[in-house]
Amino acid sequence: MMSHFNKLPHTLKSLGCWLVFIAYTGWIGFISLSHAAQPGDLTDLNQYGIMALDKFLHFGAYGLFVCLGYYTVSATHFRLCCIMIAGYGFGLEMMQGNVPGREAALDDGIANLMGVIVGYYAIKWLTGLKYQRSHRREN
Repeated sequence: MMSHFNKLPHTLKSLGCWLVFIAYTGWIGFISLSHAAQPGDLTDLNQYGIMALDKFLHFGAYGLFVCLGYYTVSATHFRLCCIMIAGYGFGLEMMQGNVPGREAALDDGIANLMGVIVGYYAIKWLTGLKYQRSHRREN
């Protein structure tokens, strides 16, 4: 009985990570496949006057996606998770061609991919620093 109780916090943490990851996956899909923004809407990015804002948002959203994936899957499956996130991003971009008022854009897919790549290497770098710091303390 006691051994199951000791595993409960880790199980709840893992379940929470999965729920957040799945919710974020759905949210990205919903945003990507929604109808085009009307002029003046909050989601009309042209009104902000920031060049390439759309690309920065794609980049950041998929970088965050990778970070969520890191906390969700095991270290051995992290690379596969990143590949699947990149595929999901490209798939959603291609599906946008079927949404009224939207178009499939290769440059958005590339921004998604760049977010995944930078997120992957940032996580690798940060976890490497964490390992180095803990290793120094032991010596």
